[in-house]
Amino acid sequence: MKDHQRQLIKHRQLIEEIAREVVRRVCSPPRLLMVYNTDANPEDLDLAKAALQHKWQVELHTADAALDDTLTSVHMVYFFHMDQDFIVRGALGLTDTVGAAVLAQALQSDIPVFIQVAPSLEWMFAAHDERDSLSTGAKRYRDYLLQQVRTLLDFGVTFGTLADLAKLKPGDRQGNQAIWHFTGQLLTQRALQETEAKTIVVSPSVIITPLARDTARERGIKLLVSKDEVGQR
Repeated sequence: MKDHQRQLIKHRQLIEEIAREVVRRVCSPPRLLMVYNTDANPEDLDLAKAALQHKWQVELHTADAALDDTLTSVHMVYFFHMDQDFIVRGALGLTDTVGAAVLAQALQSDIPVFIQVAPSLEWMFAAHDERDSLSTGAKRYRDYLLQQVRTLLDFGVTFGTLADLAKLKPGDRQGNQAIWHFTGQLLTQRALQETEAKTIVVSPSVIITPLARDTARERGIKLLVSKDEVGQR
């Protein structure tokens, strides 16, 4: 009888342990690995973490320190204020830095990746038009950087702002289905209002109306310039 009671107690303890683990997994928010450079502004980091904690279990990790475990339990990797070195390395598949290695591991493991570029890189997302004051050399250099961005987009990486990431639900993947390669000659406000794309790739010869630019800013749509016809009007 005592052996039977002890056996029941063991079974009960096992069931309780399993139940606790199930509850922990269900109630625990998904993990978001937030990778940042050591020169990142601490206040900006705190602000970003606070904006995401209502949906994610945010874990900060500096891009200069090696990961002590794999990414198997991470639901998304968020690269915060990344510079052009990171963008180029990632597009070329290099893994000579911790940040680039984490990116490669995430892509190979099919883990969603969200990249927020550093403020110093936001200039390259401005669409080309007659008011563009960049020199020919600068435009060509910008196009080279944008080509690396397009490569990462093709890999399924999402680019955006902190506000864009905060709107995403855990498990959402934007990836390359959010890219629209515009082939017309005139990009209008109506076209931007009707599209679900988050990134629109245009030729330098495309005319973008002022209202279309305003709509792009309001909806958080990126306007990228392709390298075709660079330098031509």
